[in-house]
Amino acid sequence: MIPTAKNTITRENVSYTIGSTTQLPTAILLAGGLSTRMGCCKQLLPLCGKPLIEYVIETLLEAGLTHLVITVNAETQQPITEMTEHLAQNQWGQNESLKEPAAGSETFRPFHCDIVFNPEPERGQGHSAALAVQAACRGYAEGFAATANTSSAYTPSGFLFCTADQPFLQADSIRDLCSVFRRNSGSIVSAAFNGRHCSPVIFPAVLANELSCLDGSIGGRTVMNAHPDLILYSPLRSEMEAFDIDTPEDFKRAEEYVQQHTQDNCTEI
Repeated sequence: MIPTAKNTITRENVSYTIGSTTQLPTAILLAGGLSTRMGCCKQLLPLCGKPLIEYVIETLLEAGLTHLVITVNAETQQPITEMTEHLAQNQWGQNESLKEPAAGSETFRPFHCDIVFNPEPERGQGHSAALAVQAACRGYAEGFAATANTSSAYTPSGFLFCTADQPFLQADSIRDLCSVFRRNSGSIVSAAFNGRHCSPVIFPAVLANELSCLDGSIGGRTVMNAHPDLILYSPLRSEMEAFDIDTPEDFKRAEEYVQQHTQDNCTEI
């Protein structure tokens, strides 16, 4: 799908705070695939000492998306669960901006992660996406019931789908996506680079039923194809943000990019 001048959103300077009462989408991270093209579990491959998925989780948290749903399989369940618990208890648990509401804000949402086990990863990305949306909706329903008589009740606004193999995605680009979505809450907002859509993509809550019925290998593209009139685009800042790692050759390119980037930073210093 190629963005047109009509539905492409230009970047803006956005004021964005983690403690905002504005409803943010839940971040859904699909990490339950079989990585057949890689030949091993790519979600946990260490890129310069850090698992691929940890780059993405930290970027989502930096962008202010503190409610995550991560789909896992039998191989990724335990290490990803331990990773998110560590982040919650240490790195992000010590972040003061996640402990207190921002100035002028009535509520805040601490980091919370739902780990969703997919017992049938061979059914493809669509099935994982459906399980994640179902879990997210259950979580919201339970949370609303528990807080229905308070000012902190929270209902879903949408679902930001992100892959576990985009380590160079930037928090500012995710903030841009969320900003477009806040102003167009009934739209599908997709990242784009060089005229083509890519991950991440935000789907509005009104499409939850369609998302929760997905199956097979296509995933969210099925819903996008069914609603082309709802799609808006938010541009990424660089080609490497859109780069996802599917093969050993891709991983080698990622390693070379990180090494070159590190050398350039050292030269500047």
